[in-house]
Amino acid sequence: MVNKNIIVDQALKECVKIYNTTELKVLENNCRKRNTIKAKRMFIYYLYRDLNINYPSINKYFIKLNHATSIHHVKKFDYELKNLNEIENDYNKFLEKMKIFNLSGKKLEDSIKKLQGLINEINKIKL
Repeated sequence: MVNKNIIVDQALKECVKIYNTTELKVLENNCRKRNTIKAKRMFIYYLYRDLNINYPSINKYFIKLNHATSIHHVKKFDYELKNLNEIENDYNKFLEKMKIFNLSGKKLEDSIKKLQGLINEINKIKL
């Protein structure tokens, strides 16, 4: 699905903003700073849980990332999400920003406007 890449790109940008790091540091998989690890962990978790991308496929978005590492990050983030308020707040903030994107990669508001326009056209035809 071509447009899924738009959502993935936006998710990476939002994770990087929340944890004040860079996309390159997250994707290169060689930075051990706490904020970069948190951003990478959130990004991987989102890919797996919300976009339903399997572990081997997650690896294509990173440089030298083993699927076992993806599994570790998902389990660790799941634990942190349940036990650490800071992580829960960060993830909720992230999800709020990602709400504007639907699976077609377009802004949800644009889709709603188009649907409202179509409904208006249908109503005119009925009259």
